[in-house]
Amino acid sequence: MLRPQLLSRGGVSLARIAAASTRAMATAANVNNGWQRSERKVCIETSKRNFIKQFRLASTSSAAARKTQVVVAAAEPDGAAALLKIHWGDCKTDIYPFIWLRDNCQCPQCFNRYTLSRNILLQDLSRDVHPTAVEVAKDGQGVAVNWSDGHSSVFSASWLLRRAFNSSSRGQRLQEIKLKKILWDSEKMKDLPQANFSDLLANDAALLTFLQEVEQLGLCVVKEAPTRSGELERLTKRIGHLKRTHYGLTFSVKIKTNANNLAYTEKSLNLHVDQPYLESKPGVQLLHCISQCEGHGGDNLLVDSFHVAEKLREMHPGKFKILTDTLVDFYDIGVENGTKFHVINQEPTIQLGISGEIKTVSFNNMVRDSHFGCQPEQTKAWYDAMMSYHDLLADPQYAITYKLLEGDIIVFDNNRVLHGRNGFQMTGGERHLEGCYWDWDEVRSRRRVLLAECGLN
Repeated sequence: MLRPQLLSRGGVSLARIAAASTRAMATAANVNNGWQRSERKVCIETSKRNFIKQFRLASTSSAAARKTQVVVAAAEPDGAAALLKIHWGDCKTDIYPFIWLRDNCQCPQCFNRYTLSRNILLQDLSRDVHPTAVEVAKDGQGVAVNWSDGHSSVFSASWLLRRAFNSSSRGQRLQEIKLKKILWDSEKMKDLPQANFSDLLANDAALLTFLQEVEQLGLCVVKEAPTRSGELERLTKRIGHLKRTHYGLTFSVKIKTNANNLAYTEKSLNLHVDQPYLESKPGVQLLHCISQCEGHGGDNLLVDSFHVAEKLREMHPGKFKILTDTLVDFYDIGVENGTKFHVINQEPTIQLGISGEIKTVSFNNMVRDSHFGCQPEQTKAWYDAMMSYHDLLADPQYAITYKLLEGDIIVFDNNRVLHGRNGFQMTGGERHLEGCYWDWDEVRSRRRVLLAECGLN
């Protein structure tokens, strides 16, 4: 007979994961509530002290949630549905497929705890595997299962709860993978979120806050970096690795004779993402202002393309669909540091995920190819949709202007935040920006590590 047992719902490990997810969602909720106030305050306080205060409040709420205790009422197999039911004393039930449980047995024979990888082979897994006996552990902290293939497994309650198939657990898991994006316009981002360069090098909590801001808002300005080359590499060492492209690990944006890129001229640059001609374009871009030109011009333009795309979807759903369905050619041909390159990629302007959410925007009129795979009779409709999207992107209610100061490093999501530049004329001094890229995999990995090291998961 299966016995009711007292169990700390979630256990230590689950609590840590739930804390990280709850913290991220609570922070997002606090920010969104702030946007809805009549005075329309900025989404995230630019003062790091205020942001960390919000951060700690969210963490406190998560810590309280960890202490919840419930009773495990029973664990029983449902052979007809091929599911194991775990009944909790809070009247909730979680269900787990037999084949999934057997596939994920955590014993040393089936799972290598040093490499954190599965040992069991698919050919050794029976489609019809089922329990012959199930029992709740005496201490209430796990469930033992004897299987029809002669194997035995023990699953800890915390392990099961972290992997529950219910919508709440799946939502928490999504927050571990990617933080929910917070969309903005020029009013909500009138004061850009900021971080201090020295703080990011020395303080893990400050670095974590910075990475969360970049992931959720897509944008942050790092202040007071030394005005010399090489500082991007110093910051990157706190994150992971630089992403190499055919322009190298880092690149300098200066006026060049016979420039092979418009960025190396004094001309205006339309709003764009970098390098859409790469199948795996950079996820995060950094631009470090080492020296700024005197006089007017050279201001950076920034816009949340996801927010504007959602406006387009709302106002012109047919045009939005055209931009998600039509493949566009992007290309780059030239020589950099003595190496010739010729890169080409095709992808839609707006790429959607499986649930219809916006994943990436590839908008760069400068490197959009003259080759176009669209049918002739559909071409005019694509141009109409593209121009409508462009008009919205350039609208002052969505686009913001910011002129980098010497020592600023602007960091932004290259899949989401379009950037451009007003033209300028050199009347004195030199405009010198140093740039580099990060992959989102590196950034999100570092965020998860910092959550653990700061004791917040």
